Amino acid sequence: MITKNIVIRILQQLLLFLITLIIARFTQPQGNGIFSLFITDVSFFVLLLGFCLESGITYFSAKNKITLSQVAALMIPLLFVQVILFFITYYFVAIVFHHTLYKIGLTDKGFLWGLLFIISLIVFNYCNALLSAKKIFFRIVVLNVLTQLIFLTVLFLIYLGVIGNAIVVFKPEVLIPAYTILYAIQAVIAALLVFKNNEEKITWRFDKTIINKDFLHYTAMVYAANLLQFLAYRMDVWLIDYFKTKADVGTYSLAVKIAQLWWLLPQLLSLLLFPLIALEHESVTEDKFKKILKRTVIASVVGAIAAVGAFPVFIHYVMGDIYMPSYIPFIYLLPGVLFFTINILLATRMAGRGNIKINMQASAICFIFILLLDIWLIPMLDIKGAAIASSIGYTISTLYTIIKYQQWIKN
Repeated sequence: MITKNIVIRILQQLLLFLITLIIARFTQPQGNGIFSLFITDVSFFVLLLGFCLESGITYFSAKNKITLSQVAALMIPLLFVQVILFFITYYFVAIVFHHTLYKIGLTDKGFLWGLLFIISLIVFNYCNALLSAKKIFFRIVVLNVLTQLIFLTVLFLIYLGVIGNAIVVFKPEVLIPAYTILYAIQAVIAALLVFKNNEEKITWRFDKTIINKDFLHYTAMVYAANLLQFLAYRMDVWLIDYFKTKADVGTYSLAVKIAQLWWLLPQLLSLLLFPLIALEHESVTEDKFKKILKRTVIASVVGAIAAVGAFPVFIHYVMGDIYMPSYIPFIYLLPGVLFFTINILLATRMAGRGNIKINMQASAICFIFILLLDIWLIPMLDIKGAAIASSIGYTISTLYTIIKYQQWIKN
């Protein structure tokens, strides 16, 4: 079962990767920069407004401490609050920082598409958390894969000229709404699957017992850690846009997207291992976990060595020489990205056992280092400076996590 889940998750992520590559290829660096900024804006506010409740739902559902009825009754008023907060933050950023969020073009504003994307992802994350905790999430991933496959097929058919007009379609102001609708469909499918697989009666009455001290504490710690971590590895996109151009954002985003493929395996393992760790299952004893960690690191290093030589060939024949400047940032990113694979699994191990304080501390360290280095290096070294800053931040935060993990094990 674990092997099947890993395979389907890898397929899911690869399809998503292919979609973003096609968008980058045909919108060119400037268009890809606009697309990347929109996704970064949306992802940040999904995290900010979603409050990371999916982590608490997964953790406490796995321990049978909360029910679907409690979560469903919580989501209704919460979504209302999130919509209000969305408009407050949107206009706050516009007025105070004179920056327009969720742009779908150089001049086109797309805050309604941003709202739909954010709500869709929040609903999807909550539903996926419930299904993951109950070990019945395989079907939602299959449907997610099918949805992405259809979208990818449509893009190919447009490119081949079978349907539509590629010149008209391959623009951010067209692709971003289409991509948003894709996720809205997935959110609806996820919600239907949750209710279909539910065996209890849903009362729709808000149960204040779900907002208890343990749930709030756990979720708040994860929330703080994830916010800091998100800013650590995504704020460079905003800073490059501020100091440089959207074309630079597009070029750098491609390097980051490819480098973060090395996080795919540890993130998938984390998703599958987390409920087992929370239940203290025998398949994830300390010795077995260390073996999983060791094999993951070895596989990541071997893949990175091969990628150093393959990257220029891939850019030339697949993405086009216009993206060749992404090679050097990719090389600078690799050491830190490889180190961070360790961080991902160690963080999962400790979070599954209820210890998330160390994760938050490591995220804070990563955020501070990258922020300071970005402000210093980006104006001086362009996107190479952003890559160097990120690599150093990932490495230092991982070393901190390793030291704290060893102390935690001894205690």
